[in-house]
Amino acid sequence: MAPVGGPERSVESARTTPSSGSSGTGANPAEHPARDGPESLLAPSHLPILFRPIVEPVPSVHFALLTLFPEALEPYAAASILGIAQEKGLARIDLVDFRDFSRDRHRTVDDRPFGGGPGMVLKPEPIHDCVDWLEEQHGHFHKVLLTPAGRPFEQADAVRLRTHERILLLCGRYEGVDQRVEEEFQWEHISIGDFVLAGGELPALCVTEAVTRLIPGVLGHEQSAVEESFTATTDDGSLQLDHPHYTRPRVWRGRSVPDVLLSGDHAAIASWRRARASERTDERRPDLGNRDLGNRDLGNGDLGNRDLGNGANGNASNGDA
Repeated sequence: MAPVGGPERSVESARTTPSSGSSGTGANPAEHPARDGPESLLAPSHLPILFRPIVEPVPSVHFALLTLFPEALEPYAAASILGIAQEKGLARIDLVDFRDFSRDRHRTVDDRPFGGGPGMVLKPEPIHDCVDWLEEQHGHFHKVLLTPAGRPFEQADAVRLRTHERILLLCGRYEGVDQRVEEEFQWEHISIGDFVLAGGELPALCVTEAVTRLIPGVLGHEQSAVEESFTATTDDGSLQLDHPHYTRPRVWRGRSVPDVLLSGDHAAIASWRRARASERTDERRPDLGNRDLGNRDLGNGDLGNRDLGNGANGNASNGDA
């Protein structure tokens, strides 16, 4: 995984001056940005191996996270499941600083909103040029905008996104993205909860990890991605939460592991786990009983039936586009 752009790079390193034979009248790269983009996706050889993009074999999924803060994403994107996936060549994660595609010497990416109001709005040009450059380099990306105005992200979405070879995730900031860049490209709008963060970086990592762990070969045991919350189902196909788990020691602070888990009777263990999963779902998420993994309602949302003091997903987080 290699950061692309970033605060250590000047805007000149991401641009070349058009030749005298190019269209336009001037040689000002701010007015006529070239399509070269950052000079290389390859990290310097002194970086740890997890920070270098895996070129061979071809990754199963290529993620491009467009952000103004690649340095904030680097440690997590190189660790644990995401690091393992890249080391195995099963995923590629590029952190692209779209500030490198700004068109002035101040590297401006935002401006005041027309019509007045607080905050700043992300300008369309740097985002457009960044997306254009990525697709010229690698081909079409499925585009995701992390925004509070998106549909809630669910496990079914991770399963669906896993079918895409390339996924671009735009991390919003400030008051949002200029509407015209939303109209220029076909975006899937995703939220990971009904509240607002300073930016879409954390939601982008959530989506990236949720998809990556579904790639065959990433997890230590293939069943790990099947027997878990929001994937395990009841006999009628409804979603349910995962069952309780226990490990050594057998007794801890007076609490013992249930005898059935020590019995060696696999049928009895499976029955116990189904029953406990059902109990946990009824207690914590009774709404899951009306939903299944393959039949998500993409129609009307439920915000019209909720008030500010009665949120349904208060422990989730979200990116402020």
